[in-house]
Amino acid sequence: MNKRQCNILTMLESDYEVCIEDLTEKFDISERTLRNDIRNLNEFLPEDTEVSIIGGRKVSITSREGFSAAVAKIVNQSDYYQYRLSAQERRAIAAVILLYDSGYMTTSCLADRLSISKNTIVGEIDILKKTFAGHGVSLKAKAGRGFYVQGEEKCIREFIFELAFGMKAGEAYSSACQTLIEREINGQADRKRIRV
Repeated sequence: MNKRQCNILTMLESDYEVCIEDLTEKFDISERTLRNDIRNLNEFLPEDTEVSIIGGRKVSITSREGFSAAVAKIVNQSDYYQYRLSAQERRAIAAVILLYDSGYMTTSCLADRLSISKNTIVGEIDILKKTFAGHGVSLKAKAGRGFYVQGEEKCIREFIFELAFGMKAGEAYSSACQTLIEREINGQADRKRIRV
C-alpha cells in the first residue's frame, strides 16, 4: 500500500463514497491507476468492507459497519515493508530516527531500519542535511562512524514536533506514515515485523 492508496482509504472513511473524477483529479492519476489502487486496497480489507466502483462513476465501500475499524487495523499493522513510503515520508522517518539516536548512525543501519537500499539513503543524505539545516540543526558525518545530529535542544525539539504532527508546507503525512513516525518516537517500531 502506498500513500495515495492510504489517502483514498482515509477519504472513504470520512465520506463513504467519492466520485471517480474527484479522485483522479485530486491525485492526478488515470482511471485505470485508480482501479488498480482499489484492487490493491481490497487485498488488505476484509471481504465485508471492500471498496468497489458503483455504476462506473463512484468509489464506495460495500459496508460502513466495521470499515473504520478495518482501516485503523491496516494502519496500525503497517510497517516499512508493507507500506511503501513516499520520498518525503521516508526522509521524515529517517530524520526522526537520526534525531532520536544518541550516537552515530551509519547509512547501512539507517537503510536496514527503513527496509530500503543503502544507495537510496546515500542519495538522500544531501536533502536530509539541507532539511536539518533549515531547522537550525546540523547533520554531521564522521568517517568510519556514520552520522550524528548537532544543534540546540530547542531547535531539535521543534523539528521533532513538526515531524511528529506532519506539519510540512501544508502537506500532511498519511495516517500510516503518522503511525510509523509515532512508533519511532515512542521506541515501539516492531523490527521483527519488518520483512526483507
